[in-house]
Amino acid sequence: MPERYGLRHESVRPDRRSLQQRGHSPEWQLLDCTEDDWQRTLDVNLKSMYLLCREAIPLMRKQGSGCVINMSSIAGTNGIPNRGAYSVSKAGVIGSGP
Repeated sequence: MPERYGLRHESVRPDRRSLQQRGHSPEWQLLDCTEDDWQRTLDVNLKSMYLLCREAIPLMRKQGSGCVINMSSIAGTNGIPNRGAYSVSKAGVIGSGP
């Protein structure tokens, strides 16, 4: 995995766990939100989780153990006014399941 994501093969060990907590939560009304704003929020809050899991899980399987904890937000189930992209991205984390 590229260093920019912060995971190196030697960092995945049985005595380590990965906790992912991302939060990009700009405030705007839907009509003021650009497509780039929307995409950035999904990339930071949801895509980063997918990328880390995609790389870490095979390493954990190979070594026989490991744990990834993906944290979401109450916004993923209830939504927050003027934080639509954030709420959608956190619902995606919840929807990714165990």
